[in-house]
Amino acid sequence: MPLPKIQAQVSPSPISDGFWSLPRIRQRRRNTLVAAIYTVYGDESFDLGAKRVFAVGGIFGRQHEWDELSPKWFNKTGGLDFHAADCDSDHGDFAKNDHKVNQNIYRSVTKLLCSTKLLGEAMVIDLEHTGSTSPIPMNGVHIICALLTS
Repeated sequence: MPLPKIQAQVSPSPISDGFWSLPRIRQRRRNTLVAAIYTVYGDESFDLGAKRVFAVGGIFGRQHEWDELSPKWFNKTGGLDFHAADCDSDHGDFAKNDHKVNQNIYRSVTKLLCSTKLLGEAMVIDLEHTGSTSPIPMNGVHIICALLTS
């Protein structure tokens, strides 16, 4: 007994019969090459000694989205390389600023990022609890985090 023909038709179409059948849709998907290239700015973080937690995160988007952000970002940071930990703790390039100035910079770049179409992704591994049971050596945990967030 032949199987019933499965249709995935969304709406009536003037396109020939069978165009919207699941096998034809699957075949078109297999024959289509899709690639997306994103620019990513990422960072990793861990506790002193890397004994308890390791995290990696990134913000990614299309080049034109980064191009739109760049001049605005430069204006907010005064051209400084923004390192959140330094800005928050008044260290590095942010040591010369008053703490309230650094708080305003931090707040404004956060709001600026939230106003874009850029996306963020992050992964955290609890080293204390996974290190003793994981077959993966913890010195390669940054690679695991990067793979899991891709």
